[in-house]
Amino acid sequence: MSEEGFTPAAGQESIPRQLATFAGFRQAMLEALAGPGMGALVGWRAREGEDLGLMLLEMGAYVFDVLAFYDEVIAHETYLRTARQRSSLRKLVGLLGYRPRPAVAASVRLAILADGRQPLVLPRGMAFRSGGFDGQPPQVFELDEDSRVEPLASRWRLESQPASSHSADRQSFLARQGVRLVSGERVLCLGAGGPRVARRVQAVTPEQGEDGGQYLRVTLTDPTPGGAKSHPASDAGPLRLLRPEQAAGLWTLQTDTHVTSTTLTLNTVYRQLQPGDDVFVTVGVQTAAFQVSSVTESSKSISVGSSTNSDGKTVFHTAEVPVTVLKLSGTWPFGSVLPGKVGVHFGFSEVAHEASPLRSTVGVTDPLVLQPPVEKPGVEPSRVLVRDADGRGLAARASFDFRQRRISTFLPEGERPPLRVPVEVYGNVVDASRGETVPLEVLGSGNASVPHPSFKLQKKPLTWRVTKDGKLVSTLQVWVGGILWQEVPSFFGQGPDARVYVLRTDDEEQTFVTFGDGQHGARLPTGVDNVVASYRFGAGAASPPAGSIHQLVQPVPGVLAVKNPVAAAGGADALPAALIRQYGPRSALVLGRAVSIADMEAVAADSPGVRAVRADWDWSPGMQRAVVLIRYIGPESLRDAVRARVRGMCEPSTPVDAVPATARKAVLALELEVAPRYQVAPVLAEVRRVLAEPVEGLLSPERIGIGVPLYRSRLLAAVVAVEGVSKVTAVTWNDKPFSQFALSPGTGSYFDLEEQGDLVLNGRGHHG
Repeated sequence: MSEEGFTPAAGQESIPRQLATFAGFRQAMLEALAGPGMGALVGWRAREGEDLGLMLLEMGAYVFDVLAFYDEVIAHETYLRTARQRSSLRKLVGLLGYRPRPAVAASVRLAILADGRQPLVLPRGMAFRSGGFDGQPPQVFELDEDSRVEPLASRWRLESQPASSHSADRQSFLARQGVRLVSGERVLCLGAGGPRVARRVQAVTPEQGEDGGQYLRVTLTDPTPGGAKSHPASDAGPLRLLRPEQAAGLWTLQTDTHVTSTTLTLNTVYRQLQPGDDVFVTVGVQTAAFQVSSVTESSKSISVGSSTNSDGKTVFHTAEVPVTVLKLSGTWPFGSVLPGKVGVHFGFSEVAHEASPLRSTVGVTDPLVLQPPVEKPGVEPSRVLVRDADGRGLAARASFDFRQRRISTFLPEGERPPLRVPVEVYGNVVDASRGETVPLEVLGSGNASVPHPSFKLQKKPLTWRVTKDGKLVSTLQVWVGGILWQEVPSFFGQGPDARVYVLRTDDEEQTFVTFGDGQHGARLPTGVDNVVASYRFGAGAASPPAGSIHQLVQPVPGVLAVKNPVAAAGGADALPAALIRQYGPRSALVLGRAVSIADMEAVAADSPGVRAVRADWDWSPGMQRAVVLIRYIGPESLRDAVRARVRGMCEPSTPVDAVPATARKAVLALELEVAPRYQVAPVLAEVRRVLAEPVEGLLSPERIGIGVPLYRSRLLAAVVAVEGVSKVTAVTWNDKPFSQFALSPGTGSYFDLEEQGDLVLNGRGHHG
C-alpha cells in the first residue's frame, strides 16, 4: 500500500495498479483505526460480523477492491505494451497515423474448361463457389478482370514415359508375357549401353509393372570365367536375349594339343559363319561371348587306311578334310583345355526383349509431352495449372512447341515434385479473388447541413484485395447523386469541394463510410436515397484448399467446368492485437518510404498472408548481385506480392528480392510434473496455449522468427511460469535430449512445429 507501488518499472507487460484486494483493504483500514486523528474510533474494538461499523468498513473494502481492479484494467488500456483490447490498440496507434490492416481476401488461379472452338471472354465479376471446408461455409470468388478463354487450351494430358526395367548390372529385367526361356540355358545379352556378354538364365517369375501390367522378371547369372569381357561390341537400346541355334565342335582327331588361344579349328566346314558374327565358346559350365574376327578354310589330313605295295611295304593312305578356322576377338579366358571339351555355338535368334512399362510418375527431369490429339489454340497460353492423380497441383509459367506436342518451357512456383499419372495440364488460367458483389446498395440520404455524415455497409466484412503491385485496395465504390466519389486515406489536405470519403472498420469488421464537412472534403448534397454503394464482401485467412472450387454461381454459355488445382492463398484476418502492438510503431517510422533494412521488414510484414519477416543483404543467384533479400513465412504464391510491395516503397534502384523461408521440421516433447492440487488437463492446455497459440505463442511462426535461435532457458521459463506446473522433468527435440543452451534453424530457416512438426506434452501432441 506504499506509494512505490504506483511507479512501475519501464518495459513491463503489466502494470501493478491493483495495490490490494478486499482482504488487504479491510486489514489496512482496521490497522489505521489505531493511528492518530481517529478520535473516538481509537477505542472501537468491535470485530463481530453483525457490527454496523464493521459492515460499513467492509463495504468500503469491497468498493476499493472493485475500484483498484478497474483502475489496473483501465491503466493497461492506456499504453501500447500493456493494452489487451484491440480497440484500445487501434486507437493508440491511430495517434501515429497507422491504420491496422483489415481482413484481406484470398486470391486463386482457376482453370476454365470451355466447349467449342471459338474463344470466349468471361466478364469481370463472374462468380464461382467453393464447397465447404474445415468447418467453413462455402466461399464465393469473382474474376478480377475480363478474361479470354481458348476452348482448345482447356485441358491436355501428359504422356507417360517408358521406364527402364533392367538392373544396373543388366542381370535382371522385365519381359512381356509369352517369353519361353528355360532355367539354366545360355543366352547372349546385349543392349542397355553395355558390351555383349554371355549369361545363364537363373529364373523367370511373374511381376506386375509400374503401369499395372503383367510381366515376367528375368534373372540372369554370369557364367564367364572371372567376369571376362571378350566381346568388343556394345549396344544401346533395351536389353535383348539371343539364343544360339547351331553348334560346332573343335578338331580333335589325331591331336593332343591343348587350346590356349582364340584361334579355333572347327571339326568341319561351317560356311554360314562370317566375320562379325557372334559366337559362344563353352567349356563345361563356363561360357564366354566372342565376335568372329576372321573366317578361313583349311584342311586336315586324316588316315583312311593302309595297304601293302608290290615291294611288300605298308603304305598309309590319308585324306584331306576341309575345316573352318575361326579367329575370335579378345583374349582366351579358359586357360589350357583339351579341344574335346570346347563347344562353339552360333546362329543366334532373339528369345526375349526388355519391356518398358509406362512410368507411374512424371519425373522432375522428364520431358512434358502432350497426348494426342493436340491442336494449337489461337492464343498460346503463357500460364498453366497442373494436377496429378493424387490431387497435387502446380502453377507454372510455360511455353509450347505444338508441332512436337511438348511443353518446351516449364517454370513452376517452387520445386517441381514427381507427378503421379494421369497428369492434366490446363491452359485457360484466370485470376479470381474472394468476395461476393453487392451491386447497388442504398446507404442513405444526403443532408448538406450535417458535417461528416457516416453510413454503415450492410454486409461485412468489406473485401480488400492486394493488387499486382502489392497495394491494398478496397472493392467499394460510392456514387452520390449518380457521381462517383473517391476514397482517400484521410481528409487531411482535401479541399472543400473534394468529392471524397474515408473508410473505417471497427473491431466487429463493420465498415463505415464517412464524408467531409465542407472544409476538408465536400459535404453531401441534400437528396433522398442519393448515396449508393457497390462493393464485395468476404475476406479472411480461411481459404479453400485445392480442388474445392468447382461450381459456377450462374451458368455461362460455353463454360463446361471450373477447377482450382492449386489452393487459394493470400487471405488474412484483420491484424491481431499482438501484431498491431509490434508493427504499429515500426510502420510509423517508415513515413511513406522504406530506406533501412528495418523499414523494409516493416513494409513486408504488413503484407497479407505473411506471418513473419527477416530482411538481410544477401547474394541473389538469379540477379547475380547483392540484394536486400526478404525472407518471409508464408506460401510461395505471395512472393511476387511481397517483392512488389517492398519495391514500391523503396528507391527504384534498390535491388530487392523475396523468397519463402525454409521450414525445419521440429518436434518438441516436454514431460511436465503438475502440482497435486491441480487438474492435469487444464494445466497442459494452458502450457500448449502459451507455447503454440497462433501469433501469441512462444513457438508460433510470428514469434519464433526466421534464423533466430530458440533458447532452452526461455522455453523453460515460459513453461514453469504456467500456474500448476511444478517442474519440467524431460525436454527432447526431434527425439534427442535438448541439452544445449540454444538451437538455431540456420540462415533463412525457421522451426516449424505447426504443419510439419509437433508439440508433445506428456506424450500427447496436437496432431494426435
